[in-house]
Amino acid sequence: TPYPAPVGQILFMAQVNGTNELYGLNASGGEPYPVATGLPMEPDAVLSPDGSRIAFSMNDGENTDIFVVNIDGSGLMRLTEDPARDEQPAWSPDSSWIAFASFRDGNYNIYQVSAWGGEATPLTNSSDGDMRPVYSRDGAWVIFTSARDGNYAALYRVPSAGGETEMLPGQDGALAHTNPVFSPDGYWMALEQRQGETSNIILLNPETGEQIEVTTSQVDDVAPAWSPDGSRLAFCSQVGGLNWEVFVYDFSVGSLVNLSNSPANECSPAWSPDGRHLAWTSDVDGNAEIYTAAVTGEGLIRLTYTDWANETRLLWH
Repeated sequence: TPYPAPVGQILFMAQVNGTNELYGLNASGGEPYPVATGLPMEPDAVLSPDGSRIAFSMNDGENTDIFVVNIDGSGLMRLTEDPARDEQPAWSPDSSWIAFASFRDGNYNIYQVSAWGGEATPLTNSSDGDMRPVYSRDGAWVIFTSARDGNYAALYRVPSAGGETEMLPGQDGALAHTNPVFSPDGYWMALEQRQGETSNIILLNPETGEQIEVTTSQVDDVAPAWSPDGSRLAFCSQVGGLNWEVFVYDFSVGSLVNLSNSPANECSPAWSPDGRHLAWTSDVDGNAEIYTAAVTGEGLIRLTYTDWANETRLLWH
């Protein structure tokens, strides 16, 4: 029996004539359709947990601010309007709040705004640069990266309702800890741990500091992405320091598989909602296009043929 076809819709950012635009695509194939085009978007679009809206930052010619739009392209709404740069939006688990990094204090701090509009309020007030926010699975905390306390780049958290910040346990201050992604059950964060020119993927429990090394290579391992059931972790690795590949680590058996396995550059892994397929971008044919395959490695399919654009960021729902 053939492996089941991919399900759902893939939203992707495409670089068109130097501008980031948002398109959609049926995961089983077909022509891409425009979602948000003709807008000078930044490449930081994120899908709301309820799958209904997309948040992103955009420079309208005057300010870089936070916007949201429905997944069908309707309902474009500006959430912030400040002369300073607002970027890196992150959704709360209930899709009602957005945390973001803002330069409105002369350096980056973490702010929060209702996903339906209103006044943005600061969650942090530091001169050390607080960036890349992400909510905990229960929505109680906002985790962010900062150079506070003499650290290179450490992870801190602040209550989403406001309050004191605290550094997460289990970190080496000489290493950079960035881009955390929570597991579906909220117990682990998968993140990049960087030392010098290389980074590895580790798991970190934000309460206890418990750690698990997923990779220990001497190359760059980045962009971790959890499968919907938390049993696997996809990420990009610069194999041999040369081209980028998409790997999948299976926690149940401890196996690591090079899923993309080509001489080209592949990255931006995104899981299907049922966890049976993985999508990524590849320039194997000269242009960055979207490919999918089953987690078993079967059924590799090229989904896009857009010589007018380069696909970058994938959001599957």
